[in-house]
Amino acid sequence: MENPEDSVFFKNFANGPVKDEALDIIGNEVLPAFKDLHDYVFGYYSNHLRPGPGLESIKDKGKDLYQSFVQYYCASKMIVPVLLFNSGMTDLAEYKTRLVEVAQLMGFTANGGDFSEAVYAIKNDHDSYFGSPSEIMMAFKDEMDNINARLNIMFEDSILGDDVFDVDVKPVPQLGGTIAYYNPPSLDGSRTGTCLLIVSMISQICYCLIM
Repeated sequence: MENPEDSVFFKNFANGPVKDEALDIIGNEVLPAFKDLHDYVFGYYSNHLRPGPGLESIKDKGKDLYQSFVQYYCASKMIVPVLLFNSGMTDLAEYKTRLVEVAQLMGFTANGGDFSEAVYAIKNDHDSYFGSPSEIMMAFKDEMDNINARLNIMFEDSILGDDVFDVDVKPVPQLGGTIAYYNPPSLDGSRTGTCLLIVSMISQICYCLIM
């Protein structure tokens, strides 16, 4: 853009008393700075991106790096990434099948409906959504109690200490980028773990999502 008067930055100054000063700053400082940013992003930065999505696209190091992340988050050296991925895909297929079955049992879809139809039907059913932020908080707490009561089926009692069960639920202080996230407890035990929910997003949080 050669003419600063054509810039979106100039619209608020076009008829004001600082028009000439604004034109000078926009033309000599603002637009050149954006031009430098453009050249960097679409030049040097783009030329040094990994060749494809995922860590595997990083030549010679991708697989080892991915394996190190798997080992860190799964606490095991025996897990093979491709097997972990395949296991996840198998679970996902099972969850989709179960969702379709639930949608049929609850009358959202007729027999023979597929996953997409089930999701669409549930998403567009107004009775599937909460009526207030307090209902969301209560449902989330109830679901946590439901999970806690079953943890001893999968985990030994020795690791199910107070730090596992003592988890607070609070609304996110201000609108963020995700519906819910977890803040782990402090190492010294002075702060408990906290699940934070964006309870203001009533239109996007349904009962199925909490479950």
